[in-house]
Amino acid sequence: MNDKINEFMIWAEDNGWTITTNQDHQLHLAGSLLSRYKEIPNDYLEFLSVVKRCITPDEKTWFLCEDEYNNRSDTDFKWNEFEMLSLEENINNLADGHDRSIDRTFCFLLFWI
Repeated sequence: MNDKINEFMIWAEDNGWTITTNQDHQLHLAGSLLSRYKEIPNDYLEFLSVVKRCITPDEKTWFLCEDEYNNRSDTDFKWNEFEMLSLEENINNLADGHDRSIDRTFCFLLFWI
């Protein structure tokens, strides 16, 4: 395991975070995610292979991990929730004849691509 990941996990646990490790250290991200994001940093992939769940003590902040990216987590908040909400809003605006959102949609899509 990477020293930085190990140091972070120790720090997080010392500060009350809930950390669940991935026992087999195998990462199985969905093909749709991998085809969309072609250059995921190796350090992040290593983090995802080690950490299954990482949540703050108040459970209001968490790291997105393999289960979230593969839509297998127990949370209703999807890993790309903000993207989906924004797209839905812009589709609704277009359906209502409000095309003023097109420029914002384009800027938002550039952010997510």
